[in-house]
Amino acid sequence: MGLILLVFVLYTGFRIKEYFIGNKYVSYLENHSLVKSPIEDTLQLKFDNNFYNNNLFLVGELHEVETSPIIDVAMFKNLHQEINIDAYIGEMDIAQSYYLNEYLKNSSSLDLDSILRNWVINIGQISKSYRNGKWQELKYYYQTLPDNQKFRVFGVDKISDFNLVHSLLSEKLPGQYQIPKGKKELIEWGADNIPKILSDHEFEEKDLLLIENIHFNLSNLEKIKYRDEFMLQNFQRYYQQNNWLDKKLYGCFGFYHTLQGLENTFAGKLKNSKDLDFKEKIVTVNAIYTDSHLTVLSSYLPTFIADNTEYTKLPFSHDSMFDFYVVGIEDFKRVSNKNSINLYQLNAKNSPYHSSLRGISNFSLLPFWGSIDIKDKNTVTTDYFQYVIVVNGADWIQP
Repeated sequence: MGLILLVFVLYTGFRIKEYFIGNKYVSYLENHSLVKSPIEDTLQLKFDNNFYNNNLFLVGELHEVETSPIIDVAMFKNLHQEINIDAYIGEMDIAQSYYLNEYLKNSSSLDLDSILRNWVINIGQISKSYRNGKWQELKYYYQTLPDNQKFRVFGVDKISDFNLVHSLLSEKLPGQYQIPKGKKELIEWGADNIPKILSDHEFEEKDLLLIENIHFNLSNLEKIKYRDEFMLQNFQRYYQQNNWLDKKLYGCFGFYHTLQGLENTFAGKLKNSKDLDFKEKIVTVNAIYTDSHLTVLSSYLPTFIADNTEYTKLPFSHDSMFDFYVVGIEDFKRVSNKNSINLYQLNAKNSPYHSSLRGISNFSLLPFWGSIDIKDKNTVTTDYFQYVIVVNGADWIQP
């Protein structure tokens, strides 16, 4: 009983302290709120003018929340309409992005389920509502655009669907070559044979680049161990091949990949790259969640938490110390609406987020959740992301 009382007193004291510390942050957020939209409404985003001066726009999401595809589509439409962005950088492999572009144009014999059957984003494999909420909606939008305003998807991730790669090579290479199936066989065959095939035959420029990029992905699959480094390498290739020096670009990824202040993330590597000029021209819009739900494979969870089905509808909130507690989450809750999507600018002049880690510092009391270790205490919140979307009351994504 004494231990329970002690825990209660410590918890209450922590929350009271957090409340008073948060007052100046609440005052700032009240003056820098850009959007308050009910979840059930069509999401219309808006930003300050300085936002559009960046060259690379990243959205970080938790994939397994129902609002994630909604935010992604709304964000891309906003940027496409405001500053003519026509490149969507995706967390998918080269073959998946190729067939997605064909799908957008109504030129693919493959349906969306087949294209994304082995997508690295697991919820995209198992959930029609996630796939359709993202790609079917973007297809509807794509089909409304004149030819000079069409956009293109670029997949920068490691290969995850070798059957699709086999199909793509079978389409693009001369028919006399026997291309093996199977991951190991295809990797070895592609690494050894594609350069000679390219030297022995003529290809249209776009197909030549595509096949060269497939060769890069196959021959480096085992050499480049970490996904974020692989994504950087693919991005740099596209950057050179498509003359992106003066282009504005958009990408949506899992939120970890978009944190600029960590050295090993995709965003951190982009920001610190000496070969790319993004240091002052990259912006991250990250999403955090309260009173929401995730779609989680039940086998990943302890039995006392998991449902008696393959997937669990798991309560999730960044104000839960057992899940993934974000220090300062109460500040956002105090100014955000319930059952809504709320957008805030964190990097305005005199922002308190320029001088603290509030909003990014985090911890979890349950070991199976984990947390993001912010090792560099000399950084501040706006080193990691500059805008935040606070989602309250989101449902899970139906598997």
